[in-house]
Parts: sequence; structure tokens; C-alpha cells
Amino acid sequence: MSFNHHLKIILLSILIGAAGLANLSSSYEAGNKTHLQNSKNQNFVIEGENQSRFDELEYSIRNKKIDDKSSFENEILKLSNEFEKEYLLAIFKKRSGEFQESYNILLKLLPSTPIYIRYYEELVELANITDNLNRLKQKLNELVNNNYKLYLKGIISYKEGSYENAIKDFQKLIKDDFLTKEVYYWLAYFNRGIGNYQKGLDLLNKASRLTDATDLYAPRITLEIGSLYYLSGNYEEAYKYYKKGYDEALELKNLPSEIRGLTDLAIIKDETGDVEAARKNLLEAIEKAKTIENLELLAHLYSEIGVSYSFTNELIKARDYYSKSFNLYSKLNNRERLSYLSSNIASIYLQTASYKEALRHYNDGLNYAGENVLGQILNLTGIADVYTNMANYSKSLEYYNKARDLAKSINDISSVAKVEIGLGSLYYNINSPKSSLNFFYNADKIIKPGDMPFLAADIYLKIATVETSLKNYKTAEEYFNKGLKITEATGDIYYNTLTRTEFANASIEQGKLSKAESLLDEAVKMAREYDFKQLIGLQELYFGKINNIEGGYEKALKHFKKAYNFSSVTNDFNNQIEAGFFIAKTEVKNNPVEAEKWFKSTIELIERISNPLVSNSEVQISHFAAFNEVYKSLINFYLSNNKTKEAYNYLERSRSRNTLQNLVNLKLINSNIDERKITRYADLKWMIESKLYDDEDVNKFTGELDTLEKEFTTKNKNLVRIMDQNQALNLQNIQNNLEGDETVISFFITDDYIQSFLVDSSNFKSERIYTGRDELISLIKEITPLYKSIITRDELFINQDLFAFNARSAGKLYEIIFKDLLKNIPDGRKIIFSLPNELLIVPIEFLVTDWDDDQSQYYYADKTFLIEKYPISYTPSASIYIRQKKSERNTGGKILLVGDPDITNKEFTLSYRSGLLEDGASSMRNIKLFPLEFSKDEIISIDALVNNDVVLLSKDATETNLKKNAPGSKIIHLSTHSFLYKDQPLIILSPTDDRINDGFLEMGEIVQMNLNTELVVLSSCRSGLGKIDEAEGILGMQKSFYEAGANSIIVSLWDVNDKYTAIFMKIFYKHLTGGENKTEALRLAKIEFIKNYSPNPYYWSAFILAGDVSKIQFTSKQSDMYYYILGVFILIAAGLILKQRYKLYRQSQSLKIT
Repeated sequence: MSFNHHLKIILLSILIGAAGLANLSSSYEAGNKTHLQNSKNQNFVIEGENQSRFDELEYSIRNKKIDDKSSFENEILKLSNEFEKEYLLAIFKKRSGEFQESYNILLKLLPSTPIYIRYYEELVELANITDNLNRLKQKLNELVNNNYKLYLKGIISYKEGSYENAIKDFQKLIKDDFLTKEVYYWLAYFNRGIGNYQKGLDLLNKASRLTDATDLYAPRITLEIGSLYYLSGNYEEAYKYYKKGYDEALELKNLPSEIRGLTDLAIIKDETGDVEAARKNLLEAIEKAKTIENLELLAHLYSEIGVSYSFTNELIKARDYYSKSFNLYSKLNNRERLSYLSSNIASIYLQTASYKEALRHYNDGLNYAGENVLGQILNLTGIADVYTNMANYSKSLEYYNKARDLAKSINDISSVAKVEIGLGSLYYNINSPKSSLNFFYNADKIIKPGDMPFLAADIYLKIATVETSLKNYKTAEEYFNKGLKITEATGDIYYNTLTRTEFANASIEQGKLSKAESLLDEAVKMAREYDFKQLIGLQELYFGKINNIEGGYEKALKHFKKAYNFSSVTNDFNNQIEAGFFIAKTEVKNNPVEAEKWFKSTIELIERISNPLVSNSEVQISHFAAFNEVYKSLINFYLSNNKTKEAYNYLERSRSRNTLQNLVNLKLINSNIDERKITRYADLKWMIESKLYDDEDVNKFTGELDTLEKEFTTKNKNLVRIMDQNQALNLQNIQNNLEGDETVISFFITDDYIQSFLVDSSNFKSERIYTGRDELISLIKEITPLYKSIITRDELFINQDLFAFNARSAGKLYEIIFKDLLKNIPDGRKIIFSLPNELLIVPIEFLVTDWDDDQSQYYYADKTFLIEKYPISYTPSASIYIRQKKSERNTGGKILLVGDPDITNKEFTLSYRSGLLEDGASSMRNIKLFPLEFSKDEIISIDALVNNDVVLLSKDATETNLKKNAPGSKIIHLSTHSFLYKDQPLIILSPTDDRINDGFLEMGEIVQMNLNTELVVLSSCRSGLGKIDEAEGILGMQKSFYEAGANSIIVSLWDVNDKYTAIFMKIFYKHLTGGENKTEALRLAKIEFIKNYSPNPYYWSAFILAGDVSKIQFTSKQSDMYYYILGVFILIAAGLILKQRYKLYRQSQSLKIT
């Protein structure tokens, strides 16, 4: 179950819907008489010779279709009152889109200070549309000081986005007893803009008391009251006032307000799931708005129907309507509305993985917002979402916190709650459910369920689901019940049904099957009555789970197939995947052929839709079965049927899919391809995968996609490799691409056994080792205390004593798991390990290959380690190894050496990161970093061995300089601090005042560096660690540098000694520059270190190589010196020879003379 649907409805509807039409100027209302009172309480009216004719004509301009515009204009010109005639002529031309001429007409009337208050609203709106707002502001100085001038000044301030100034001006009007419904209305609207909704409601009630049942202005006020209740989260009151305002508009035949009311009611229908009825209303409203040529209304309606399409995931249609709306609002220069629309358009780009476009539109929206706090909050939150999707969590948190502070500053409880929910979802997404609960509980504290029941229900469901995932069932049940109570009280049928459905699933997890059935029975009735197809699919799935547990496999199978079919119709891919998975598992015993078919089709679905799922703009919380379980189950199925090659192929697919997809997405985003074409590429992929289009359209889209891919790869050869990486290689492809001296070894681990797979260019071998997961983990834990605790996730520094390597245990692990596996592999053959999670932080090269019981387990000089037999490297999967190996070589790039960062023993404070890294969201994270005493020596010693290098030391070792020099570098060597806390790795460089590059290099920033690098060396502590994903392995620096364009990387698996690391790296580069390939150079460095410095694996086995192992072609400085000396010698010799010849020549000339 995904949480994004209901919250998305609330967020978009508030900002684009209910709150939207309130700011449309007087063009909404008909031309009834407007009575004003000045300080002397005298009544002023327009004094035309035929007042009713003026009202009739203005009413027609705003409310009726006008076919014969020439005749209508002649009717206006018949009016004898000059102001009436010019004013109506201006708003008639405005309706026709003649904005500049309309503005010029109204401006000529300004010196006479008209007392018709709607004139000033029209004048300011037209000045804004025609970019004359500053000129109009200057005209204020020419006017006599009176209330009309102040009214005009306030409306100008609002259009400039200065709500506070507008409020001050209108408060002066009230103080001066200039009490009109318009003044109260606009003052309410200004207060709404800064988030003071209660003040706005009070002012609107005052405005309402100045109207009666015949006043055409009344519906406008009523609908705006509804909008403020909506913004406050009181949707029941909002609906009541929307309905009342709509009825008033119908009664008065006020078409603009009727359209607005129809739109507001459509928003409510959309929210309750009645999408078809909502769209019907919106389309009807669009036709009515076209009839009266009201561009403001049309712009708003296009926006709303875009929102509606986004609810059903018809994202391209949604963006098309948003674009129509955006174009109209651009024409009208409505910056506030452009702010909201920019965020909506950005959200569509984000959902289709077009990050640059999304970020551009969110930033545009932020610029349009001005002082509009809601617009700022919406776009700041959107920017945070983009950074979350790009794995730049510190930036994401920075923008969330900005939005959070703004929401608190205006006392907008709804916005604060939404930001808290966003932060909670972010934390859940980075595998911190406890931290996410803190935010959800914060949101729970600050809202009042009575005022914001829909938001409260959303929070309660989130809390209940997270508590269920933590197995806190009692608390989860409490919140499920609270959610049910509030949805029953508000009549929120959709959310009541959803809560019951999810409560049932939580009950299934606890084995409370009777309760689950009871909850589902009620939920099913509601879902079927209201045709909630998506929820019906979910319910069928849960009924199937119950039957499966009870042993009713036939019944379970029927429910699972119904769930699959319903989910297919509603494009609920997550539920469809889970249903297909359960069908496959149910068929395993009775119908293995069908089981295989369902496993494979489910995996095909996962892979088909994985890109848009991964790139979804919302941080989703889901309790569906992890996709990796589908792969595991199929692999188990194949192994049980002795189909080892098929099992291996799917093992490869399971380990490669996300990394390969990310390489495609992120490389495209950071390429130099036209952004519009990248956007189109993302659109086409989404449309093909969405299942919303027929075969003819899909074929057309596929052809266009192929053409774009060819164009991309023609322009950028590196993208050929990236494009192809969407597909994992099969066994035959892998074998065809391996060299004769390479062997790839993979493992598949279950509770009962380990299946090994050995692949080389001509052989495939798979064997079963009867050691289960728990026994393997026990063996690993005995090697060093490092593996007995969660020390890799804590701050504790590991030295050689704490490491306490147990050679006997290392020998035992080798004996049980690896000895028979490696016995037929000749010494010196390259071995590339693709390890399961259980072995990821174990360097296989430190295993002891021979053991004597008389030997000490803590004395290492007499031990033989596996590294002495084989060059060993690592890869997430064989497919990725082949891709890295086949990538284009960088033969001419420079060598970038960075080290000795300018760090004192003063504390470094991680400010925004503190919220990300700590369990307590409000705590500050301080760490102590000490200078690296031997880092400078390390860089200098490497510099002496290599040529064509760039050296960044001390104060020059900044993030800015690294990013500037990294692209194009053949080798990047970083000798600095790296830090891991709660699985989030950072590389720490010299601090600067640069606001963008703050000295903390993170994974999301690395990915964007556009490298073409043969080797990255991270000579620092724990640089190879990070969050462990079940399918992808370690999500850390290695993965990030891969995706940035590095072919290989050397990282460390624990804290390393500064002094001995410098020695080790010098030895490594000596062998690397001596012509050895990367893996052999690393092996020789380790062997030399064992012999000459220390055999303790703590010192030499921490650094491992991942990726391509090929040689690097470069010229050493010693070679350059040799050629320099040789050249000098040749020049000297040539000089001597020439000198001798010249001497002989002179002698011969002397003889001739004699």
C-alpha cells in the first residue's frame, strides 16, 4: 500500500484548487452597483444617465456569450457617461485579449480618481498583465491622497507579492472607516497569503454582512470562506460553503462564480475518488469559461483537470493540461498561480525521472512565489523531493527544513504537518523507521483532528503501518482504530475503506485471521459499492493470504488471480507484482510449469516498470513483499529442479537491475544531450511502461525511443555502454566476454545451504555446500570482533588490537566454504567475487589456506593467506564487471592526487546532516576529526611515481577543486577522512565558505561528477561501507563512483592506520606504474607488505578492488627523467662533435692560406 495517493490529493487540491480562484480579480463578478462609504458616510454611485443599462452591459461582458462583438461595442459607445463608456470598453477589450489597449483606456481615467472601486482592481490587473506595474506605481505620486489611492496602492503591493505592505494599506482604510465588502474581502485574501486563515475568515464574515441575497458579490465571498476552511483542513465546512456559494451563483445567474463553485465541488469529488464525476464537472466548467472568454477561469480549470489526471497516473495528459494553464497564466502574468503551477509541472517531471527539468520548474516556482509563503513551501518541498530522488540527502533535508521553518513562521499548521510527514517518509525511505515515526508523531501532535480530519486520518494510517513494520502491533492497532473513528465521523469513505483493508493485513501478520476476515468483509462492501477497483484488488490479495495460511490453496489461487486482474486494470503495479508472486508460490507444488510462468512474468513486470517506480516523486512507504523475494523464490525453484544455469541467470538479474537502471537514468541526466530530448526520452519510457496505451501507440513510442537512443549514443559514445546496461547479461554473454585467465564466483545463500557458481570463458560449475546462513554468519563472527557487533554502524574506532584477527577461524571458513571450490583453479588466475550480503565486508584474500593446530591463532608470520595464491577483486554482479571491463578506456587523462585536508582538532559540526544521521531529529551531530599526519607523505610519494598529475594538498584539497579537476582524470586518489554514521558515507575535504560545496562529499554529489576514470582510490577509513541493500549490496561510495563513470575503485572495509596506509599505497603504485594490472598490483602490494612490514591482516587486507582489473597505461616520472638525462647527454655529445668539426675546419682553412 502506497501512502502517496491521498496526501497528494490534499496537497495539490489545496494549492491549485480551493485556494486558487480566490485571487482572480473583479473579473469574476457581475456589474451590480457598488456602494462605497467615505469618512463622512456619504454614498457614492456611478451617476450614468442609465445606471441599469451600465449594469446590464457589464453583466453581459462577464456572464454571457457575445457573438456580434462589433454591435456590442456600439452599444457601449451609446452610453453618455464618459467613465461608464470608457470603463466598459476597457473590460470588453480585456475579454477579447486586447490587454495593452484596455490598460491604456483605464489609465487615462486615473487622474479623475474614479469612485467605482472595481475600476482599481481592473487597472492593477491589466498593469500586471502588460508589465506596467512599476509605471502605475509611479503614477501614485500624481494622485490626490485619499482612500481610493490607498486602495490602489494596496492592490499594487499584492500584485508585487508584498502581502505585508498590502495588509498595512488596507488596515489604514479600515481605520479611516472605509468599510466595504471589497476592502474586507481583499484584506482577508492578503492574510490568507501569509497563512493567517482565521483572521481571513473573520474578515470574510464581516464582508458577508455587507451583502444581501441579491448581491452578485455574495457568492464570491461564500466560496472564499470555503477555500479558507479547506486550507485549514476543515473539509466538511469547506464543502458546505462551496455548495452554498454554487447555489447562490446559480440563483443570481452569476456565471463566473458558478464556474468557480463547480470547480471547487469537483475538487472534493476528486478527493473522494469520484474522478469521472469530477472530470465531467471540470469539462462542463471549461466549456462555460470558453463561452465567456474568461482566461483566468480557463487557466485555473486546465490546472485542475491536470490535477485530476495526475490522480490516475496519466502523467503526460496531466502535464499537457498544466502546460496549457501555465501558458495562460504567463499571458496574464499571474505570478502566484505560476508558482503553484510550476510545482505541479515539476512534480510530473520528477515522476518521469526528469530531474533537471523538475529542479528547473521548482526553482522557477520559488522565484514566482515572492512573499507567497504557500508557494515557497510547496516549491521548497519539491526541491527537497528532487534531491531525495538523486540520493543527495543532506540537500534534501536542507530544503525540507527551510519549508518547515516557513510553515512554522506563518503558523500554518497544515503546512507544518505536511512537511513533518514528508520528513517522516524520507527517513523511512533511508531505512530509519524509528526516526520516521518521530516526524509522524510530531505531525500528530500539531494537528487537531476536528479541524483537519483528512490529514489526521492520513497520519494515523502512516503511524499504524510503520508501527506494524516494527512489530509494535498494540500501538499499530490503536492508530488503525483512531483512523477508522475519524473517517467514519467525516464520512471519508475512501480512506475508511483503505484503513480497514490495511488493518486487515496487519491482523494477518499477527495471525488474527478471523479479525482480518471481518475487517475485509466490511471493506469489500464499501469498495464494491463505490467501485474502488484498486482497493478491491488489494482486498482480494489479502483474502488470498488468509486462504493460503489456512491451507485452502484453490481458494487462495482464485483470490490471487482476481487480485492480479483488478490490479492490472487499475495499473496498480505493486499489488499486481505481489499477486503474481503469490500465484507462483501457490502453484509450485501442484503445477510447476505454471509456477515458472508466473515467476517469470512477475519478474518481467518488475523490470518493465522498475524505472518509474524507482524515480517516483513521492517517498513511498510500502509493506509489499520486497521485489528481491520474487527473484530468490525463482532461483530456489530452479535449483530444486536442478536447473543451475537458469538459476544463475536470475541471480545475475537480481543483483544487477537497480544499479543498471540508475546508470541509465543518472548518466542521461548528467550528459550534454538536449534537456528537452532527455525529457521526451523519459516520457516515452514511462508511456511504454505505463500500460495506458494501445499496441499501436506503444509501437510508435518504441520507434521514437529507439531513434532517440541512437541519437544519444551517436553524440556521446559513452552512452552506448550506459544504454545497454538496462539488461543483465546471461551466462553465455558473460562467458563470451571473460578472458582465459578470469573466473567469476557467485553465491546464493539460503537457510539450509549455499549454492556456488563458478564461471569462466569455457566452463560453468555449480555446487551445493551444506552450510546454511546462520552457520556461515557464525563462522564469520569468529574471525574478528569487528563482525560480532554492529561496529561498522557505530563510531567506535577499530585498531589492530580491537581487530584481533583469529587465524584459526579464518582457516575454518576457508576449509568449509572455499577450499573445495578453489581446488581446481590454478594459482595466479584472476578471481572476481560477486558476494552475497553475508560476505560483503569480508575480504576473501585474508582467509588462511593452511592451518596447524599447534600454531597460535594470533601469530600471523607463519600463516599462508589466500592472497598469495590469487589476484582477487570484487563486483556487484558479473554483468557489471563485464560492462566496466568493456567500457571505453581513458588513455590520456591526468592523475588527480588529493590529500592532507586542512583539518584541525576542532569539532566539525554536521548541521543539516545531523537531522539525517541521528535518530533524534532535533539533535546536533558533532564529530572530532584530527589531522592526517602521513597523508601529505602519501601524496608526495605517489607523485614521485606518476606523471601528468594534479596535486591538491592542504587548503587546496577542497570539494570545489576536486569537482573541477575530477572529470577527465584517469586516476583519482583521495587521501582524506571518510566518515560513516548510520550507514551514510561522507568524504571530508578542506572546509571553505563555498555554500554549494561545503567540504562534505556525498553519494548524490559523486554521481553527478561525470567521470571517465580508470581507477578511484579512496585511501581513508570505511570508504567501502554503507547501507546494505538486499539486492544491490553496499549502497556507498563504490556504487556512486560506478554511476559517476569510474571503471574501478579501491576502498577500505574498516578504520585504517594513517602511517601504514601511506606505506601500503606507495607500494601499490610502485607495482601499478611498473606495468602490473590493478588486481595484480594490489596483490603484490599486500604480499610485499606482509613480508616487509606486518602480516597482520588488519593493516593490509582492508583495501579491496572492485570493478575492472585491466592495466593502466601511463609513463612514470622515472622514465621521464631517464629520457631527459639521455636527451641532455645526446645534446652534449652532439655539441662536442660539432665543436671538434669546427676546429678541424678552421685548421684546414689556415693551411690553405699558408
